[in-house]
This record gives sequence, C-alpha cells and structure tokens, in this order.
Amino acid sequence: MEVDDSVLMNDSQILYTDDAEPSRSENEKQDMLSSVDKLITYTQKHEMKSDYNNLYIFKYKLINKN
Repeated sequence: MEVDDSVLMNDSQILYTDDAEPSRSENEKQDMLSSVDKLITYTQKHEMKSDYNNLYIFKYKLINKN
C-alpha cells in the first residue's frame, strides 16, 4: 500500500495547544482506577444504580484513554 507523502506529518507540523491534556503516568492512572473501583463498590453496596453505571462508564474511558 502506497502512502502519499503529502499526508505525512513531521514534528514541526504537529499542532500543540495550551488546553491539551497532559498524558498521565501509569501510576496516576492506576491510582485513579483504584479510586473508581472503591466508588463502584460503595455505590453497588448502597444500591445507587445510576451512579454505579456512570462510574463503570468512567472507568472504561480511563482504561482506554491513551
């Protein structure tokens, strides 16, 4: 498969913005996941179904965020 050179970008062409989110270290990510897991356990124990579902969605997004 051929790639058109005009679509390739080099480092000088990458757009950097002040509002870009910094990448999280693996330790920070694990800390956040641990906290979310505790909240999930709490909401499940106290039958807070909508919060429980929202936290699972949040956890999924954290896991899949690059």
